[in-house]
Amino acid sequence: MSTSRAATALHKALENHARTQRKLTAASMIGDGSDVLSALTGRPVTHDERLRLAPWVVQQLQRQIAQIADPADRRIAQMVLAATREFEDLNVEQRKQYVCDRRAELSRELYKKHRIGVLAELAAGLELAYLAISAPTVFVGGSYTDPGWHAIAEGVGRALAGKPVRLVAALCDPGIRVCYGLEKARIAGNSYVLPRTKLFGRPDSARRAEQPYGAREYLTGTRESVRTHLMAGSDLVLLFGGGPGTEAEARLAEQAGKPVVPLGFTRGTAGEYWRSHHDPVDPDSYQELGDPDPQTAVDAAVRLITRHLLPMG
Repeated sequence: MSTSRAATALHKALENHARTQRKLTAASMIGDGSDVLSALTGRPVTHDERLRLAPWVVQQLQRQIAQIADPADRRIAQMVLAATREFEDLNVEQRKQYVCDRRAELSRELYKKHRIGVLAELAAGLELAYLAISAPTVFVGGSYTDPGWHAIAEGVGRALAGKPVRLVAALCDPGIRVCYGLEKARIAGNSYVLPRTKLFGRPDSARRAEQPYGAREYLTGTRESVRTHLMAGSDLVLLFGGGPGTEAEARLAEQAGKPVVPLGFTRGTAGEYWRSHHDPVDPDSYQELGDPDPQTAVDAAVRLITRHLLPMG
């Protein structure tokens, strides 16, 4: 089996599982197929973690396969991953022969044409399902009036694209641009399937998202109630510039015991917060949040977010 050059680590791991395993079971994932779990989490996993995660992975793959609308593609998925009893204990070539001998089910030409795409979709769906249950959420708060900050804010999003985090924000300039930067980086890296960012606004607001990146949702209620709702579902707050509203967001985070990462070099509330606080988790990186070189400060922010939310990453 060959994979496309653009295949993700998880796609490649599923290919390897298909080559080496003759059943899609938790046992195969825990044993020789454990590279699937490492590719999914982005790190080595302990035996206890494999015991917990493997049954969930198998269940998710079986569910996704059952939901494939095209019968031929569904059959390819069943055959490649040995996901049904008829394929158990058969190697890859035997499984392929079993299906292709029944040309009413699947031809060799169709198998060759669709196999990579089918596995790519399964890998992407599995990654999204895992992200939905495991990825921490970063709330992006702040504001600015100078459009010269747009590129820097998008750079923050690009820097976070490789980290397993989700972003939420109100329809403010930093929130919009940071979210756009993350999603555009995923598109450029051929890893965008479903959004990892969501922008929130109110129906009566004149502000709308400008570009079709990420998800959007409009909530009823006051600006304060929307802010409180977003903060409640977040694990960390990232501040970029800002005024009184951003001060309220920082206070809500502190009251809830959530870490705050202020990009001090962006001035405004973020700058004031940076000067008046410290972070014992990584004091050196915290100091660099105020570095006049934006890249140095952004790199420091990513390190702090990683230390707070992704200690294994």
